Amino acid sequence: MRPFLAINEFMETERPVSFEELIDLRPRTNEVASVLQAQLVQHLETVRPLLDPARVLGKGSATGRISWMEKSLAEFRGLYEKFARLFRAPLELDPDSVGEIGGKFEVHPWTYIHEARTERETRKITMTSPTRWIVSYPNEMGLDRIKAIVSGAESGDTAPQNQFLLHALLLRLVVEKSPRVVELLKALRFGFEILPCPELHGLPLVTVRFDLPSFRPNDSLILKATSLSGVSAFIELVDIEAVRAMKDPTMEQLAKIVG
Repeated sequence: MRPFLAINEFMETERPVSFEELIDLRPRTNEVASVLQAQLVQHLETVRPLLDPARVLGKGSATGRISWMEKSLAEFRGLYEKFARLFRAPLELDPDSVGEIGGKFEVHPWTYIHEARTERETRKITMTSPTRWIVSYPNEMGLDRIKAIVSGAESGDTAPQNQFLLHALLLRLVVEKSPRVVELLKALRFGFEILPCPELHGLPLVTVRFDLPSFRPNDSLILKATSLSGVSAFIELVDIEAVRAMKDPTMEQLAKIVG
């Protein structure tokens, strides 16, 4: 699994696209993203028993308290203490507060803020990747609402965001301690990466990216399209030629063996 990436590293490249090309690429991108997300959800459900938190945390004791492996607990505490103040969470980590998760997952498209600029206009656009997703344990409050509360854009109870903090750090630990699962999904072209989320104080989130490039059109086209839609949001476009050029790595490896 790749280490932390700088924000610039996971923002996709920009390419010139005409408005006519955008009209053609947009629906095809949406369909590709939908198919890939459905596949990811299916794969995660298949490997769910292998990503059971109990495999990392150990079994509960007679008192119901989680029996942590010393190294995992120290690692978890270090991360928790780093972010607890930012999330206005209790400074003392109570392992019991992690609760019964059961290993179920939610999948959310990865979004980021892009400042689109032209000579006449500058506007912040919420960009969505069609090939990268945040994986999380279920939370009683949606991810967008968590982001809004953390940023101060909305008010709300701190309990759900504290739960999200604990679950995000726990899932990171579980994934990092499950290298065989990571390799299995990589063979299916879905790669795990831990990325900092700017809207959540840089909280490291588990993301999965399908091995297919996507890109942003030029800023003038993004601003034109979002002005027409009335929504300051845009989805990156899938590289159609890259889809057509995709090869099967296993077949390539076998072809080299047999000549």
